[in-house]
Amino acid sequence: MSMSLNDYLRAQPFLRGTKNACGEGGCGACAVIISRPGGQNIGSCTNNCLAVNSCLRPLASLHGWSVKTIEGIRHKSQGAALQQQFSRLNASQCGFCTPGMVMSLSAQFANDKGVDTKGRAFTKASLARSLDGNLCRCTGYRPILDAAESLVSPEESIADLEDVVEQLKCLKPTSCAHDSRSDREGGPQNGSAGIQDDVCDSAALNSCASHFEGFCLEDKEGARWYQPRDLAQFWSVLGRHPAATVLCGNTGRSGVYKQDKEEDLALAALDENLALANSVMVSLQDVVELQGHSWDAATGWLDIGAGLTLSELLLLVGNLPEDAFSSHVLRDTIISHLSRVAGTLVRNAGTLGGNLYMAKSKNFDSDLSTLLGGLEAVVHVVGGPRQKEEELSWLEYLNQGNAHENNVETARRDILTRIRLRLKTPHTGTLSDVFQSYRAALRKGNSHAFANAAFRASVNVATGKLENICLCIGALGMPALRAIETEKAWLQGSAESVAVHEDAFEQATLEAALLALRMEIAPAHKTRYRYRVDLLSSFLYKFFLYVKDRVFQASPSLRSSTAATSPLSARLRSAAIAPEKHVALADTEQTYTRRWMEKVPQVSRDVQNDANSSSSTSGGQNDHLPHVPLPKDYQGFQASGEAEYVSDVLEREGTVYAAYVKSPRSVGVLADLRTAAAKALPGVVYVLTAADIPGSNDSAFSLGPPDSVAPDTVFVPLGGRVLFHSQPLALVVGISSEVARRAAKLVEAVFEGFEAPIVSIGDAREARSLMGIRDCVKRGDASSVLAAARLEHENGDPESGLGGELRFMEGKVRAGFQKHFYLETHTAYAIPDEGRMLIYSSTQAPQAVQEVVARVLGTPMNTVQVKMRRAGGAFGAKATRNLPHAAAAAVAAKVLRRPVRLTLDRATDMQLTGSRHAMEADYAVAYNSATGLIEAVKCEIWLNGGFCADLSFTPCHDLAANLEQAYFIPNFDASIEVLRTNLPTSTAMRGPGVVQASFIIESILDNVAARLGSHFTPEEVRRVNFFRQDEKGEGASSSMMSTGCLHMPATPVSHFTLPIIWNKLTSSANLEKRREDAHSFNRANRWRKRGVAMTPVKFLSSLMPMQATVNAYPDGSILIHHGGCEIGQGIHAKSALVALRALAKVGVLAPPTLDMIQFADTNTDIIPNGGFTAASTTSERACAAIDAACQELVNRLKPLRDRLLRNKENALSPANSLEGTGHDGDGPDGGDRPSPSISWVELIRSALSFRESMDLCCHAQWRPEPASHYHNYGAGLSEVEIDVLTGEVVLRAAHLLYDCGKSINPVVDLGQVEGAFVQGLGFFLMEEALIASDGVLQSPGTWDYKPPLLPDMPSEWKVALLENGNFDKGFLSSKASGEPPLILSTSAMMAVRHAVVAARTEIFGVGSEAINNFRLDAPATPERIHRACAASMGRLSLNGTAGERAWLDESPLHQVDVAVAGAGLGGLALAIALDKLGLSAGLFERAAALRDVSQGLVGVTPNGLRALELIDPRLKDFLMERGKYNTEAFTKTVDEEGKITERYVQFEANNVSIPWADIQHSLARLVPRSMIHCSHDFAGFDECEDHVTIYFKNRVETARAALLVGVDGLFSVVRKGLVPIPEGRGDEVCESGHTNWNAIMNPGEASLPYPHPVVSLTYQKEEPPRFFFMIECGHGRILWQVRVDDPGKAFTVAPKKGHGRLGLTGVKQRILDLVKDVPDVQPYIAATPEENIFERCLLFRKSLQRYSSPGRRVVLLGDAAHAMHSVRGQGANMTFEDAHCLGLALAAKGVGPAAVRVFERARIPRANLVQWESNTYYKRQFEKNTSHTWALKFLNFQSYVADFHKHEALPAHLL
Repeated sequence: MSMSLNDYLRAQPFLRGTKNACGEGGCGACAVIISRPGGQNIGSCTNNCLAVNSCLRPLASLHGWSVKTIEGIRHKSQGAALQQQFSRLNASQCGFCTPGMVMSLSAQFANDKGVDTKGRAFTKASLARSLDGNLCRCTGYRPILDAAESLVSPEESIADLEDVVEQLKCLKPTSCAHDSRSDREGGPQNGSAGIQDDVCDSAALNSCASHFEGFCLEDKEGARWYQPRDLAQFWSVLGRHPAATVLCGNTGRSGVYKQDKEEDLALAALDENLALANSVMVSLQDVVELQGHSWDAATGWLDIGAGLTLSELLLLVGNLPEDAFSSHVLRDTIISHLSRVAGTLVRNAGTLGGNLYMAKSKNFDSDLSTLLGGLEAVVHVVGGPRQKEEELSWLEYLNQGNAHENNVETARRDILTRIRLRLKTPHTGTLSDVFQSYRAALRKGNSHAFANAAFRASVNVATGKLENICLCIGALGMPALRAIETEKAWLQGSAESVAVHEDAFEQATLEAALLALRMEIAPAHKTRYRYRVDLLSSFLYKFFLYVKDRVFQASPSLRSSTAATSPLSARLRSAAIAPEKHVALADTEQTYTRRWMEKVPQVSRDVQNDANSSSSTSGGQNDHLPHVPLPKDYQGFQASGEAEYVSDVLEREGTVYAAYVKSPRSVGVLADLRTAAAKALPGVVYVLTAADIPGSNDSAFSLGPPDSVAPDTVFVPLGGRVLFHSQPLALVVGISSEVARRAAKLVEAVFEGFEAPIVSIGDAREARSLMGIRDCVKRGDASSVLAAARLEHENGDPESGLGGELRFMEGKVRAGFQKHFYLETHTAYAIPDEGRMLIYSSTQAPQAVQEVVARVLGTPMNTVQVKMRRAGGAFGAKATRNLPHAAAAAVAAKVLRRPVRLTLDRATDMQLTGSRHAMEADYAVAYNSATGLIEAVKCEIWLNGGFCADLSFTPCHDLAANLEQAYFIPNFDASIEVLRTNLPTSTAMRGPGVVQASFIIESILDNVAARLGSHFTPEEVRRVNFFRQDEKGEGASSSMMSTGCLHMPATPVSHFTLPIIWNKLTSSANLEKRREDAHSFNRANRWRKRGVAMTPVKFLSSLMPMQATVNAYPDGSILIHHGGCEIGQGIHAKSALVALRALAKVGVLAPPTLDMIQFADTNTDIIPNGGFTAASTTSERACAAIDAACQELVNRLKPLRDRLLRNKENALSPANSLEGTGHDGDGPDGGDRPSPSISWVELIRSALSFRESMDLCCHAQWRPEPASHYHNYGAGLSEVEIDVLTGEVVLRAAHLLYDCGKSINPVVDLGQVEGAFVQGLGFFLMEEALIASDGVLQSPGTWDYKPPLLPDMPSEWKVALLENGNFDKGFLSSKASGEPPLILSTSAMMAVRHAVVAARTEIFGVGSEAINNFRLDAPATPERIHRACAASMGRLSLNGTAGERAWLDESPLHQVDVAVAGAGLGGLALAIALDKLGLSAGLFERAAALRDVSQGLVGVTPNGLRALELIDPRLKDFLMERGKYNTEAFTKTVDEEGKITERYVQFEANNVSIPWADIQHSLARLVPRSMIHCSHDFAGFDECEDHVTIYFKNRVETARAALLVGVDGLFSVVRKGLVPIPEGRGDEVCESGHTNWNAIMNPGEASLPYPHPVVSLTYQKEEPPRFFFMIECGHGRILWQVRVDDPGKAFTVAPKKGHGRLGLTGVKQRILDLVKDVPDVQPYIAATPEENIFERCLLFRKSLQRYSSPGRRVVLLGDAAHAMHSVRGQGANMTFEDAHCLGLALAAKGVGPAAVRVFERARIPRANLVQWESNTYYKRQFEKNTSHTWALKFLNFQSYVADFHKHEALPAHLL
């Protein structure tokens, strides 16, 4: 029953046009149209056709529906209108996303016939909204929108649109699934899938419906799908299947919580209860009580069913009359907010009830929940089958019950049926309703919010007094809530002001409200903590201004009144009112004029006619032919869904499917792989390991130096080292991909010891972990010039006339990783064939695949054949990162002797593939303040290369070769070093190294311009530093010499067209006017700022050899082979034109036409040694090779042509004519006798005749000239607007001018320019790859990783190609276009920087040195922009004066070296150690006094005792004096019948038992009182480069420290901030707070006292995957606890995951089962109010390695930290040891990341307890009649410290 519609469609041989790119509803590639008779009527529109994500839609849910796929809108003779337009307007590049785009648009056209619900014609904005859930990585979206607009624009015929509509309206629920492939293929002729018939039969679903149950399907394995018609049926089903999974739209289960679902399905094989939960599913989509809507005009209430989708709600709100709302603003706000929730495809399926269920049960960051809270919505809830319906406010229901009560159970027990909204409240004439909602996100649409808010107020417009207010906030990792205290503060301030006849919206009221909000709210998300809090302050500030403005505007009589509100400052209105609506791509223009071309044909049909009609017999007359705009998809296969990708290749009989077993660790030695559980899963064929590899276990293909090349293992062998998280350990092969993936999750990896991974550049630099790849550039003497500049800068005084003009500056540039995010994930299909291996691979380098597969198989290369037709995007990742997957599939195919398909899911693909290299650079600059010239630059650059070399050589060298960019710097010294880390290998990505080079040098130029002030604009500084030109226009200077990896000669800067480009773009883009307009806008707007920037590109391109083969056939058709790979760049669209040009030179009457040319798949059997498709020159090289091969064919044919023409001429001569005289004028019509001619087909047939038998298979290898390098030039201008209060950015305009030489195909090159620019926007503005300190990728899919979408495109976008036909280096004067334009996106980053400078000028005042004292890293996310703007809460005022003093000092109240969160025993011990080291420290404890922290007994081990002695010798003496040996402790236990019994237990003889209060007192005596700060409840932190800021609950004050240490219990809240945990995925641990275990297990004993808390912790491991904990309590009390992954679901009635979720009774029973054979051991479930055992101990399995933050400035100590990586030990003792060891590290390395790295690497290997291998061993220990609770084996702590000393070479006196 888990099969999705996409799984089903992809399994059908002729329905594979529907793609699967992410599998979680985030990209739209899988879009289909579904239709159901009697669709929901909302207003005037019936949505019969819905575009939805087929990957999210359960197949069983479509009973009675019709499904239309891309095949279904394809016409037999020609493509449907929309598909035609996609092809004609070049709206497809790689084509993988195109079917989804077509389906999304087609659904809208089908429903609305070109008009919206109000009868208005579609606009670009409305068309764009239908694509807000569709992702394209190639095109830049402009041609896609043009294709859609062309069908509804007045210039186009509407007939095409009517065709689309008619085809889509034919949907029938009983039609069958078909494909429109030709009859000869044997495929059906229709593309509608009728689920009632065909799908049900194909999926082996058997109806077992009854009149009572509604609808039920059961598959052959017994899984059931129920679809009840009403609530009575639902309760009936749930009563018989209480563990059933309940769903509706399924967008949450398969989308947001996809990983949870997949883990559930995998573990179901081992857990009977979990299997039951996944075998019964109940859909609510047909429950009648959840449908429908009504609006009561009299009362203003809107009643809507919880089963309505978000799209239906949007449509409903939009169609209500205007008088249904208190104001048009309310409706517009609701629509605007909901339109940014997910994308259209998800909104079409996701229901209101499902969204709200996730908000209640999973703390999902729901926008809908917050919106309903702000609207004060009411919900109807039905609780159970016999309970009545209850009406509650939404927020009341959302937060109903104890915070730690299981909301899952509440949600399952209660069904939310209706939602009621009051859109218009009846008021008296003086009351006015005001409503606004807010959200901030990484992307404009389809991106979860960092925070959101919905505010509503009722204001007396006569007095300005607030009568009522509702402030609802959400998306904080907890249920949405009302800010009650903030409401009170605002209401009180308003009332007091009105009472004394003052402004009801005065500054004091604003400050009081903001302070109350800061005190009241503590986000549960610990990541981006300060940003989230600041966002809430910004939202409240915006609403305050908005209300103030609305009240003032509401009544003209108030404007002259002194008692009412004063007018809002015009400069502040940019915060109060919604900004100008951004319409993406509203104004676009593409220009590619040529001197020889008056008008360029716009569509492929015109081009084909032009090419086909060419009848010139002179090759020279046809030279213009290649330089025409033939669309890339000129044959229309991609738009129609017929284009075949590797994953579409039809499976041969016997094909099996594979999935990786991935490493759960980032580094370590693999000791064992336990595969029994996986092999036992039905459908598993084999588990492949390194031992099965017949050849070399190495898939590396590196271009770097030999000493840098390390093995890239296919699978990590036993005893081998894992080098990055998720590295493949094995390959599971099954009968389906789903079976293989489930089984892979069941394989358990066992490791030896534990190591701390090297993750960041800082880690690698500290550890000197070098890859061995380096490069450098050098010109002049930069060091000397910089030394002089520094001296002159420090000693000179320009104001007094002293000193020179040389100035010095230094800074840092950082850029993060960027994922390739091609839509087609890595895939390989291996087919064994009589000793050979055929590999279909999505690749850029078939030769590399062939070589690596042969090596791994241990066979010659001639036994391996590699084929590929096209790839769905690549961008560099498929040059080498596909090689391990092809090798793995090939090994499996060889071992099993059957075909094997390996296709990575999106998460695995992102985890394994790597990314663009992260970069850090430190630079120093000397510049002339009078001329603006850069005199010297010195730069140190580090690249994060990942675990192996791969292609790191390429970005390293390209960064060096392009670092200067367009500028001549006389003294330049730079070094580039690639570092080795425990991450997937970084690899080449579009413009490798060059985009980082541009960012570095443009940042330098921009900083120089900023310091030159008004004397120079940034563009002037750039211009004066351009390369110098001689009088001929050639570059007089050469690029710098780069040495290191590749000793490449200096490359002359020739054909230097950049000055021309710069001047043209300056003029065409109106740079000066834009800059002045931006300045005017910035002066007029306090909280919105604009920036304009223009940057150039100089990109070095290199040419490599290429092969091509041209075959001619008897009918005149041509088949072309070449060594390039079609990856979306349009290689065939260019090559076809070149072939036509070359073949026309044969001089025949009718030369070949476009439809006679076909391209073969890239095939290593035909074109061996083809090299790489890379460096943007493959099309150019392929064209040259094809031209050479065609020329060879022409040369062979020309003699035959001449001979045939002579024969014809002779046949017409007088001697051979009986009638003619042979004189002129003797022709049939009295004219000249016609000249003899021959057609192309005739010539080819003659050549292949038996008489001639000519070889018409022509092969050529084109080789470039020795100095085959040239530079590409261009310039880009960007204009942006930022919201200072949220950091969000809008790209208002982009103008690009690029020199493409004489473009072979202008439309293809323009597409490359636009697509590259947009990919660069992603790198600079939004694509943030989040990686934790343990090397785990936190953004492995579309939920967290956000490439640009259509709404992110510039509103004004104009792109042009420079007329430049004189370039003599490239083939036919052309130049590369794929990568260089990406660098133009640097202009957007610089524009953002200029906007930030404008914002900081407002903050700090004109002339302040602080204005330019900031760094903006890439990507410039909203958080980073907001932080750079420095718009803190204290700056939010009603004045708006630049440089105004902040009303709140937000500088840290406490500034220390080390902040310790938690003043328990471990915190106190650490404080003593820090004090002895002379470090300033602060202990921050939430309790009001230390005596309240904890109490009980502590068992101190020898190790712990030794650690305390080393911290302070007095502690040991005190403990030995107070402690007791062999103390008999009394305890009470509960037997199985619930009776309390008594027995004695004895602590082990070498332990010390001591009251907790005593040891706490002894520790506290030695801590300076100034260090301890009680009543400081930790809330969150923000980690910066050189410090960490700590926030506290209910306090405005903060603390700043170089290091934050979370100790023991504080682990639960500190740990959330260690890594960017994906929002909406559920918290890693439960909320901070208390759980009264006795109340849970025995409700009647809730009030019993708890004199003895839990004091020490041990871990007991049973056979996997079952875990449980054993904890020693005060007086020997034992706490048994079953481990679960999600504490919030530990006591569910229905099991959800693992044996831990067994229900209330199940927990008890499980505990008793574990110990029933152990004599005299009875569990007693108890805990103290002070310590939440769940919080301290329970973790997700995937997070067992995490113990410090990414920047290594936050670290965990003690049991909490050690629990994270399964090291056994006792809490307090481990903390004592850690406190001493951390002190050693701090003393040796200083307070900072270096010390944390030392501490992490040194502390991990030890363990305090015996590692019991099984429960059997554990029981045996008790059977030996030991009287103590457990057996301990202690390591010698002294030897451990000695090892620590030896490892880190610490000073001896510290030991």
